[in-house]
Amino acid sequence: MSNRWLRIAIVFALIIGAVVVSKYRPSHVLHKVPFACQAPDGNWEDPRKQDGCEETSIIMAVAAAIGPDTLLPDAVIAIQNRLCWFEEQRFGSYIDTGVRETLIMLKQHYSWESMDKDKRRPFAAYVGTPVVLGDSTDARYAQGDVTIEGMKQDLADGYILFVPIDARHLNHPYYKSPPLAHMILIIGYDDDEDVFIVNDPGTRRGAGMHFACQKIFEVMADYKAGSHINGPDDTRTKAYIKFLLAKSNWI
Repeated sequence: MSNRWLRIAIVFALIIGAVVVSKYRPSHVLHKVPFACQAPDGNWEDPRKQDGCEETSIIMAVAAAIGPDTLLPDAVIAIQNRLCWFEEQRFGSYIDTGVRETLIMLKQHYSWESMDKDKRRPFAAYVGTPVVLGDSTDARYAQGDVTIEGMKQDLADGYILFVPIDARHLNHPYYKSPPLAHMILIIGYDDDEDVFIVNDPGTRRGAGMHFACQKIFEVMADYKAGSHINGPDDTRTKAYIKFLLAKSNWI
């Protein structure tokens, strides 16, 4: 073989090798994400807590990114109230904020670059006036060709996932009245059990729950923002937000 063809073969092998490596993912991923229930004081009569799944998912995700490691009930409630105020100003309602609106909250309500990570105070960098971060933010909106394998790859790449679901069909062990529009946070997966690992703010027992990957995929359904305007027969798309964590948060 001539030197020219040998060089071509080596380059080709390196390209193939890079593609194979880029597609590799471990069989088990679990990110370190503190858990919070959307009614941390048990007061489910408060409408901000009844419909607080999106806000509480944001609280868990941001805590995983910048701290604290434990979410105290009073801190969770205070931040929920701030987020609800922001939603009322921005969207006109804090009820049922779907993927697009939740992403807006992530991008505009927090300014990631201004957060003082050393103080470790619960979201001390609250921004009352919306601050648009632009394309540099580590929150992304995934839609279109959503697949289970793609979700696992995102988790393996260091993301956690905000996933909107129709919980009526989830067969949840702790729900008495499953909500039609609900947001959960996927924090990992296990190929051996074929499950996603979920922090579900809709129950105080929602930390690290396991649900079959196919079941989560089946019930994934984005919803319209507004005060309970989603109907049971509405056409709903599969979409989620992927939110990048630092590698130090990986377990």
